[in-house]
Amino acid sequence: MLNILINSVNQGKVFLNITKLKMSTISNSKEPLILSIDVGTTSTRTMLFSKTSNIINKTQIHYNKFENSDSKSTNLELCGETDINNNIISCLDMLLKDLDHEKYQVVSVGIANMRESLITWDPLTLKPLSKCILWNDTRNKETITQMRKTLSSEDLMYFRNKTGFNNLSTYFSAGKLKWLLENDLKCLENSQKIINVGTVDSWILSNFTEENAFKSDITNACRTGIFDGVTSKNDVNLMNIWKIPHQIFKLNFPEIVSSSEFYGNFNIPNNHSDSAQRDRIMKWLRKVPIQGCLGDQSASLVGHLKFNSSETKMTYGTGCFILSNTGTVPKYDNNSENKLLNTVAYHFPYLDEGKITYALEGTIGQCGFLIQWLMKNINLVNDLDSLTKVFYDYNKKKDLFNDDIVFVPALTGLYSPYWDENSRGTIFGIDAKTEKKDLIIACMKGLCLQVAVILKEMSGLEITENIKNSEKTLISIDGGLSQNHEFLNLQAQFLDGRKYQLERNLNHEATSFGAAIAAAFGTKDVNDRKMWKDISDLKEHVNKNKENILINNPKLEDYLYDCNNNIEYLNNQYTRWDLAIKRSSLWLFEDMKSKL
Repeated sequence: MLNILINSVNQGKVFLNITKLKMSTISNSKEPLILSIDVGTTSTRTMLFSKTSNIINKTQIHYNKFENSDSKSTNLELCGETDINNNIISCLDMLLKDLDHEKYQVVSVGIANMRESLITWDPLTLKPLSKCILWNDTRNKETITQMRKTLSSEDLMYFRNKTGFNNLSTYFSAGKLKWLLENDLKCLENSQKIINVGTVDSWILSNFTEENAFKSDITNACRTGIFDGVTSKNDVNLMNIWKIPHQIFKLNFPEIVSSSEFYGNFNIPNNHSDSAQRDRIMKWLRKVPIQGCLGDQSASLVGHLKFNSSETKMTYGTGCFILSNTGTVPKYDNNSENKLLNTVAYHFPYLDEGKITYALEGTIGQCGFLIQWLMKNINLVNDLDSLTKVFYDYNKKKDLFNDDIVFVPALTGLYSPYWDENSRGTIFGIDAKTEKKDLIIACMKGLCLQVAVILKEMSGLEITENIKNSEKTLISIDGGLSQNHEFLNLQAQFLDGRKYQLERNLNHEATSFGAAIAAAFGTKDVNDRKMWKDISDLKEHVNKNKENILINNPKLEDYLYDCNNNIEYLNNQYTRWDLAIKRSSLWLFEDMKSKL
């Protein structure tokens, strides 16, 4: 035997075999990818991210159900099975079918989802008991208005100090649950029927894990209106403030968990009938853990890498959302005057000290929705190219426009910092020379000025000539409108240039990337993490990728936007805006006639 081995060595056979073995090992080494599933207000999308933060592949399905809906209806809803589940499955099938199985391996899954939207279902069959009522649905407006009238000052302060919110609103999930129990689910009153109540994340986890995990990540749970930000648990007293009849319904709420941990292994819902499609997807995702989950705006904050206190991001989506990291100390009990939202930014238990990180949030209800309204509802502009031309003309030749028109675009009321569901879209300053272009700019200026007011509220500083010298806040931007260079120039004109600078994130898919980051850090042992070991490692890879992008596209002005230093102009615009807000307020208030 020894002679055979020696002869083999002398003939080079052993060395040849070792060389082949090494080559084979290298060729079988697959690049790890993280899958993000993002269920938003107008579409479902899936993406695959590499370690460099590059998008390897992505798919998207837009909902078309709202296009032909009754324009008078205020009901905005999706079906859990057809609109959410089937769209996720179809997106995944398209995403994975042509991916090179020899080159790539999906190592984990992260979820991002629209917050506040509410759905109920049967815990045994997982069949929905109601449609998913979306976050911007206002069907319960009259109920909320009446509740706010009768809310005692003691209950209001309790609500503010526990939830971090300013007041009851149609925005939060609890009001939607109250409506469902008094309407669609009233037939289950005093029955023994258990009702699972959850936001979209808990619906996805229940349906797409082998374990049918009934869990909700803390960034989603904190948006319901019944979550106590001090104890990180649901509060019966808050349910009573919302007048939710929980005594006569068997309501089952999900376990509240962190944003980054093992929730369950991915699985296609058992009732999915297309077995071939199931097999194609599960070829990639069998035994792959779902271990990242964030509400969409928290996911965006993480995707922008805003891990330090005071770092700020802004997303132009269906609505516009501004979040500023406030650190690991909750400020819920300081919310007596603040008209913004204290909220949970994220909770990554396996990083640093594992503390919950918080944020201050400003919310604008209409953003991308305004574009659709201008194009489809009132036909002021034909398409996005025509809209961009109007932006360009205004940015270059402002004197050709009526800059005195103020448009308050409160098409479904006003969110931060006004919280006025009874306000409606109002235009001031129209004269005989007003043209379409003036109304278009006034409408979009209304969005820009709301952003300015929220940032002013966040800073707590009045705009004055004698502002102290300090480092500017760099606001990182993503979302659909962030890709419009001329719109960002427009936005910059209505922000204080001494305090702010805008930066368009080179990865405009920050929400999906944030979900991927959460999934990457859901592995407890740092040695088992296949993407990034920690935040520093993550930033190093992302920054290298950014440098490569900028080398190929050196025009920094396409990414950085200086704001306005003309303080007199800004003060005039802000003053006129404040007057318009006061005059449009409470337009639908039922006692309006008595005020005349």
